[in-house]
Amino acid sequence: MPQAAPPVLALECPDLAPEEIQELTDDLIRQLNEQPGLQAAQREQPAAPGSRGVAVSLGQIVLTIFSSGAAVAALEVLKTYFQRQPKLRIRYKSADGEELSIEGAHLDDRNSARALRVLEKAATRRAP
Repeated sequence: MPQAAPPVLALECPDLAPEEIQELTDDLIRQLNEQPGLQAAQREQPAAPGSRGVAVSLGQIVLTIFSSGAAVAALEVLKTYFQRQPKLRIRYKSADGEELSIEGAHLDDRNSARALRVLEKAATRRAP
C-alpha cells in the first residue's frame, strides 16, 4: 500500500527573491517548532539522478499537527507572517490531499475559520 504524502505548507510571495523565501521558510520552521504539538521541517526530495544526498524544496515545509490546540497555534504563527508580508501566500496540502490557499491580503475572519477547520481536521486524522 503506498504511503500517503506528508502534509506540506508552501510559501510564495512575488515581492521576495528565492533567498528571501528560503530565509522566511527557515524562520517559520523555527517559529512553528517552538509551539507545543507542532513539528515542522524543510521538505526534502530525492536529488536529481547522478547527484548525491537530497534536494531541498524552496519554500516548502512538512508540517505535522498533533492536536487541535496546535492547529490554533499554527494559524496564529501564520497570521504574524501575513501581517509582515501581506502578499505572502501559503498553500497547505494535507496528507489526504485536502488543499487550502491563504493570501495575507485576503485573510479575514471567514478565511481564518476555514483555515482552522482544515488544520484541525489534519490533527484529528492523526489522533489514535
